[in-house]
Amino acid sequence: MTKTEKERILWQGLVREIAHSMGTPLSALMGWIELLPSTGDRTQIFREMNNNLDRLAVISNKLSQIGLPTKFEDIFIGEVCNEVIDKMKLLLPQNSDEIVLRVEINTDSKVRIVKDLFCWALEHLVKNSLNSLKNSSGEVIVSVVKEDGRPVVEIADTGVGIPDENQGSIFIPGVTTRASGRGIGLPLAKYIIEDVHQGQLILKKSIVGEGTTMQLVLNSAETL
Repeated sequence: MTKTEKERILWQGLVREIAHSMGTPLSALMGWIELLPSTGDRTQIFREMNNNLDRLAVISNKLSQIGLPTKFEDIFIGEVCNEVIDKMKLLLPQNSDEIVLRVEINTDSKVRIVKDLFCWALEHLVKNSLNSLKNSSGEVIVSVVKEDGRPVVEIADTGVGIPDENQGSIFIPGVTTRASGRGIGLPLAKYIIEDVHQGQLILKKSIVGEGTTMQLVLNSAETL
């Protein structure tokens, strides 16, 4: 597959991803609007409508930053990772008592990132790990360390693992092993980390039946 073909599939997948992400808050807004005429105290309805509008604003902001000059900021990497994991915990199913999702911070260097885009990439990586867990049980650990002076984020899970024959294609747009997958999460994360942030995203290791570790290498704000 040529670079042009990969980019075409990536952007097509991104459009589908955005449409899917916008569908839920839009449907919710339509539902709340239908309830307005028959509701006396509308405080809760307006609160929920504002929440869904905020979600749409976040999606719109992410989309506006893809492929355009972006605003970087210096921020502690541990703070960002904690923020993403706290958000992901809220999205876990109610019967997820056997899922461990946590952050381990061994260094808290400042990195220069486009926060919304970086969080988007990390969300995809964590979601990928959560989807790999068998029977809704296991661990996903996001660790922050420093190697050779560069901040490193590792996402390790105890999921099903990736077969050797599939490991070389996980970053190719459109390639997925999940029936409901679109094959866009990992390629999009790689684009955000490597093309936008000049970092590196690699599959560090994966063993079938034991789990997978993804490694994300960033640039320290102090060295830029």
